[in-house]
Formats: sequence, structure tokens, C-alpha cells
Amino acid sequence: MHKLIQSSLAKPIRLAFTLIELLVVIAIIAILAAMLLPALSSAKEKARQTMCFNNSRQVILACVLYADSEGGRLPPGWLNSQGKNAKGYFTYDELILPYGANTNVLRCPSHKGGTRHFWVNGNVLRYVAAPSRQTGVMGRDTSVRIETIGNPSDTVALTEVADWVTTGFSGNGPSAPGSQWGCIIQLQGNIIGPSAGVAYMHRERDNILFCDGHVESLKSNVLTERNLYKFYRDKSQVP
Repeated sequence: MHKLIQSSLAKPIRLAFTLIELLVVIAIIAILAAMLLPALSSAKEKARQTMCFNNSRQVILACVLYADSEGGRLPPGWLNSQGKNAKGYFTYDELILPYGANTNVLRCPSHKGGTRHFWVNGNVLRYVAAPSRQTGVMGRDTSVRIETIGNPSDTVALTEVADWVTTGFSGNGPSAPGSQWGCIIQLQGNIIGPSAGVAYMHRERDNILFCDGHVESLKSNVLTERNLYKFYRDKSQVP
């Protein structure tokens, strides 16, 4: 009888968490999530950067293949085509399309707007239209033979172009295949300054395509005024 009374007075086994315990668990989960999310975000951006890097390699390879079939001459940034199509010109991406650079490889997954995220090195000294005065390698109605470039492994052919939608650039909207807008670097302000169009979408890095066919991921502190020589086909003409 005594044991029966003791048994009836025993505290029941608790099967649920108290409110305080639940709050502690939720707080721990929130802390762990805060620690893991930046790492996950960084990993996602790294994957996007790798995809863009591979696209960059495909684009510059197509440019080199184009040059092989055109006497060593790189594709122009855009080429007058009066009478050959309705708009009167071809852009570089249209010229390299038959060489494996379809519209998918022109895109960078880190961008929010636009469908062509590379533009060519046409000119950086000042805005000029005369082909002979343009300082780059893939200009307006002009381009150069790779063999005539003093140091093709240190001369820029293309860079990524900024996403005009997210940068608030007051121009003609996002760059798209076949459009002159966002197709070609035409002056120094396109590279450095408040209206610069070089993207740096990959954690302050940009994929830069060089004339010898290789690609580098460069930090935003590299393509500055002191390194503009990388955009000159003739290094002796650098101011």
C-alpha cells in the first residue's frame, strides 16, 4: 500500500520542451544559419564566376578561330555592312557566331540584366571614329592582326561589360547580341571613372580576355590609369 501511494505521488515524465528551451534551440539555429549563409553565397558566386570564366574562354577562342580564317585579323567591334543586312552593321558577336560563340556563352550568370556581357577593346585614348587612330585591337570598322600586336599576352581583347540595369548607368539599357550599345570600349571613361563599364561582378573581380587567347580574373585595382597600357596594341603610343 505504501509503495502504491509513493507511485501515485511521483512526478510524471516530461515529454515536451519548455518555451525557454525552444527559444534557445531557435537562437542556436539562427546563429548557425548566419554563419553558413555567407559561405553558401560565396560558393554560389564562385560557381557563377567559373561558368563565366569558361564562357570567356569560349568567346576568345572563337575570336582566335575567326582570326585564323581572316588572315590573322581579329574581328572588328562592329563592321559596316550597308546593303548586307537591315541594320547596316555586324557586331563582333555576330562575326564569331560561326566559330562556336553562340549567344549562351555571351552571358554571365552573375548579371541581372542584359544578354551580352562582353565588350571589345576598341579605343581608350579619346573618342575617335577614324580606324587608323583607334588605340585598341577590335575597333569600329577596323581590327588588327594578332602578329602585329607587340605583346598579345598582355593586351586586352575583351572585358566583361557592366550590367546597366543594376549600375544605374544612364545609357541605352542593357547590352544585347547584335546591338552596337555596350559592344565596344571607345574611350578611357569606359574603363575607369564614374561611368566605367567594366563589370567587376565576381567579388570585385572581372574576367579579362587577352589577345593571345588566355583569360585572367583580375581584381578591380588592376585596370587603373597606371595600367591602361594593357589596352594599347602599340605600347609605344601609351601617353
